[in-house]
Amino acid sequence: MCGVAGIFGQDNFQENNLEKMLDTTKHRGPDHRGKYQNKNIQLGMNRLAIIDVENGNQPIFSEDNRYCIVFNGEIYNYLSLKHTLETFYNFKTNSDTEVVLAAFIKYGIRIFDHLNGIYAFAVWDNVKETLIMARDPRGLKTLFYGKKNNTLYFASETKAFYKSNLFRKINLDSVHQFISSGYIFHPSSSLEGINQLHPGEMIMVNKEKTINRFQSDSRVVFTDEKKEKDNHLNYVKNSISKAVKRQLVSDVPVGLLLSSGLDSMSILASLKNMNRMDQLETFTAYYPNSAESENERVEKLSKDWKFKNYSLEITPKDVYDEIDNIFDSFDNLDFIPVCVSKYLISKFASTKKLKVLLSGAGGDEIFLGYSTHIASSLRKNSIISYKFFSFLKKILINERYNGQHLSTYEKIKRFVEGSSYSNELYPLFWRYIFNINEIKKNFNSYRDKDNNEIINSIYKNQISYLNEINLKNKNFKNFLSNLDLNTWLVDHALLLWDKAGMANSVEVRSPLLDIEFLNEMNKLDPNQRASNIGDKNIIKQIFSNDLPGYIINMPKKGFSVPVDDWIKYPATNKLFRDLTYSLPDQFIDKKYLDKIWDNFSNRKGNHTYKIWSLSCLAGWLNKNDLNLEI
Repeated sequence: MCGVAGIFGQDNFQENNLEKMLDTTKHRGPDHRGKYQNKNIQLGMNRLAIIDVENGNQPIFSEDNRYCIVFNGEIYNYLSLKHTLETFYNFKTNSDTEVVLAAFIKYGIRIFDHLNGIYAFAVWDNVKETLIMARDPRGLKTLFYGKKNNTLYFASETKAFYKSNLFRKINLDSVHQFISSGYIFHPSSSLEGINQLHPGEMIMVNKEKTINRFQSDSRVVFTDEKKEKDNHLNYVKNSISKAVKRQLVSDVPVGLLLSSGLDSMSILASLKNMNRMDQLETFTAYYPNSAESENERVEKLSKDWKFKNYSLEITPKDVYDEIDNIFDSFDNLDFIPVCVSKYLISKFASTKKLKVLLSGAGGDEIFLGYSTHIASSLRKNSIISYKFFSFLKKILINERYNGQHLSTYEKIKRFVEGSSYSNELYPLFWRYIFNINEIKKNFNSYRDKDNNEIINSIYKNQISYLNEINLKNKNFKNFLSNLDLNTWLVDHALLLWDKAGMANSVEVRSPLLDIEFLNEMNKLDPNQRASNIGDKNIIKQIFSNDLPGYIINMPKKGFSVPVDDWIKYPATNKLFRDLTYSLPDQFIDKKYLDKIWDNFSNRKGNHTYKIWSLSCLAGWLNKNDLNLEI
């Protein structure tokens, strides 16, 4: 796992821009820095040594020196793929990076069909003077790039561009995506002129800087041509076990991010069945006096099963103490509040000398465990016109806020809000920070636009994926899985874990998003994969004899955090007030800020995520001396 960067074109080498870019991402790879420079190409990487620790430094060159690669990620099937390629390629190392290089030389753009892993890489072809870049099909790793003065720049994180003063203009459309949903939709980024590769995309850049694109066909996973599978519970259980085993490949210890939820518990149960508990270390976050805490059940299980669990209490003071690092680390406006917990638990794991952690990410998308899936199902089967919901949301009032972000009332309110949109768009509107009407009234860029213009401006990327998936999936359960896998998961959940982990030199792997596992789940009838939307009963059935009743029978809880307590903490409250009021008048109506702060203080309505998001936006701008030009 690494941070990569590169420059292709007439960049002024004397300004040392590559070194500056690498300096900004040194946290991603503190074990080694490697660089290559030749004519108009510069490649660099910061390495976190996990496989072939002694000999796997980069860049790596082909035997004839035609090709050079910098690689960020892990390839779980690299040993079997290496065996296949040994008759074709003479390997010098035992690293997975060299296997990727050999596979690219042999398979070219079909390399996606042969790799199982998390990756983003760049290959330089010295003969054709062509730069090739690629991102894994599930989008677990990012790669950002932009062109300027006939020069192409790329890096693993956006801060590499603005901290080196190469690109510093804020992408205002992306800011509006952030205030609407809490994250940015690929292929956009927080910076004007900088884009992300799509998941499963390869681009080839020639010496004229013309970009040719190839899109893998493996981005949308679930298809409708299925047959029911005999003994499907054993099939899924074995598939999970195989995915976990594949992702244990490492020359350093592997730990587990453990909550009391079924996804991470299914990984733990699989490890126990493999007799891998004796050296296992697990990590759990919890909060003082909070309903969101899960440590008691986890700690009980660690005693019953005799494995090592570290429980980290995260207090409002901890959040305040780390908030400056949060502003620095989540550089693509990835500030949904769980980023704090993910950052702090990753930092804690790094103090225990862990470089690799497994997570349960992906389970809710595959097995349809979100309350938003229930909402989508209810909305789809409703005979009530969306126009009625548009009327209903006008008469809803704000109840007194109890500090719980997703209270029953809040869920009803969000259901009504989302249902007020047309039958094609409602799945996009369950999750929001500021709704469309709030944006129109209070954010000055959109004052003169109607709601449809605002929706098309902010959600154009999401709508394109929704339409694409709609065409490919007649089965509603497959549609829901595919939509979340290609929007919410890629742009929010996976990006948070990558940033949180790598900010602390920790690689986070997700067995439930293993590409072979997803292909195996694709062979199931969707009614076997998710018989009842929202309950993930299939995981309960599979592991009912492996996990104790106090885990299996625990009511589902989302990965939520007590953000209300964090904002009420006096030092944070003062800081956030100052930050929100530092936002330009041209961006947000200050009378509206008065209103949401007053409502927050008087517990009128749920404004915690609004205040959090605006504060983080302002904190990120101030931290990096960036200007929000309207």
